Amino acid sequence: MTKYSNDENFVLFESIDEINDYLEKAHQRDLSKMNNDELEKEHIQYVELNKKQKEIADRLFLSALERNE
Repeated sequence: MTKYSNDENFVLFESIDEINDYLEKAHQRDLSKMNNDELEKEHIQYVELNKKQKEIADRLFLSALERNE
């Protein structure tokens, strides 16, 4: 279960899966906002860079899985 600090300046997670889930939801939310023209230019650049990095990481992960089969 995701918890927030007393001052709500940061989030506390109990597992890696929670972190990954939180990041994926944030990424999907940002993509949705970008597609609806709800983000400022600098935020769009950040989301696009994040999307490219995620695609590269996914390709590397799949490549590593294929090599280990």
